[in-house]
Amino acid sequence: MRVAMTGASGYLGKHLGSTLTSHGHDVMPIDQRIRPGIEPIVGAQFGGNVIQADVLLHLAAQRRGADTETTNVRLAEHATQIAEAMGVRRLIHMSSAGVYSRDSERPGTVIDDGSTTNPRSGYERSKLRAEQAIDALARGAGIETVHLRPVSVFGADAAHCLPNLRRLIARGWLLLPNDSGFINFVHIQDVAEITATLVSRSSPVFGSYLLSDAARITEVADALGATLGRKRGYTLVPDSLLDFAARLGDLAQWLGFRLPLNSESVTAIREPRIYVSTRVESELGGWPRLGWRRGLAACPS
Repeated sequence: MRVAMTGASGYLGKHLGSTLTSHGHDVMPIDQRIRPGIEPIVGAQFGGNVIQADVLLHLAAQRRGADTETTNVRLAEHATQIAEAMGVRRLIHMSSAGVYSRDSERPGTVIDDGSTTNPRSGYERSKLRAEQAIDALARGAGIETVHLRPVSVFGADAAHCLPNLRRLIARGWLLLPNDSGFINFVHIQDVAEITATLVSRSSPVFGSYLLSDAARITEVADALGATLGRKRGYTLVPDSLLDFAARLGDLAQWLGFRLPLNSESVTAIREPRIYVSTRVESELGGWPRLGWRRGLAACPS
């Protein structure tokens, strides 16, 4: 199949493009950069003709900045216009698991495909608004729309292989509470393989898919510790000591120094929610394709 792709030069785009090509698809990058004062061109035009495609994969997005919300919605609308001009039958949008509500702090709270949405940050709100904009425009054009909602994506290179966690474990500085939380992450190869499956699927498909391969942080720390030659990747401490380490880290950051732990990292360590890919497991099967253990083992040291 011919797959048009926005955001092809980014972290996800490079890996997904390679995977789709290995599956026999013809991948065509689309330049979707929006420049101040210049409207983006609708469609991929070569020699005056609009190139046709079977699927459009929309990855392009702005992660930060005052205009993140408006820019990402505009990019989504533009991608849908491109899809219609190219005559695609399916538009696959890379959204984010950040669109789900994180209101519940109850340990073991399960977030799945059907969970309530309530994004917090500007970027997360922009992804939900982008989904809504794509659906509204594509519906009238008869285009199938699929929204992939991955949690934190890791893998492929050292910069994306949990470098902060690796550093803490290597130095013996990882402190965890007795009731530690979860790491909600997914390997980039699993995202790529599910994307390839949805590109190739012959039957109609609509809606959103949550992509997660969650695990207890203690399991992940032990697995990383083993790759670094440590028998145990963490030290269990009382909550009070972890709170003190977080406050000390915040103070050091305010003074211009950096300590291993602060409020942000301690909040991540205590993550009470677990994200589960129920729809992928029930409809597409074989999830995860690679899995976090093999993904971490494949990471460059």
